Amino acid sequence: MSRFSLVILGASGDLTKRLLMPSLFRLHRLGLIPDLNIIGYSIDKWDHDSFLQHIHDALAEFITDFNETEWKAFSEHLDFVSGSLEANDLKALESKLTPSALFYLALPPTLFGQAAQAIGEAGLSKESGDNWRRILIEKPFGTDLESAEVLRGQVHAYWDESQVYRIDHFLGKEATQNLMIFPFC
Repeated sequence: MSRFSLVILGASGDLTKRLLMPSLFRLHRLGLIPDLNIIGYSIDKWDHDSFLQHIHDALAEFITDFNETEWKAFSEHLDFVSGSLEANDLKALESKLTPSALFYLALPPTLFGQAAQAIGEAGLSKESGDNWRRILIEKPFGTDLESAEVLRGQVHAYWDESQVYRIDHFLGKEATQNLMIFPFC
């Protein structure tokens, strides 16, 4: 597996604390993401150590069998950049990114368009050769047809459709849970 970066915009938020980091920690524990760089990005004026402490505390709270040895190994893959959703601030990510990178928008839905455009304006959506760049948008993609079309226009200003992933973990949750009853139907 080639090395790539996962940038979590909204790294100080609840989605990151409760779901993303515990899931990434479990994947790391299983040896499934040995070459993943995880870069937190947030408006919080934290330094690297403050971010690590925040994630450590979250994992200690949400992972029942959390231990310091596994934390130490996982934390070596974590980095942090503080900034706004403006292209000039996002450019600070460039030196930390590997050639292939995924930008995960763990942000309020009202900020998706602004974030997608700012990442593009910073030049971070550009692909070259075998290296790829992707953006992942979780939660509602607009509130109605009109707002979804506006958001699509904002995203596609800098991102090709093949670079955009849209997911909603709640839409898939019930179907996944119901897979257990299918054998009995």
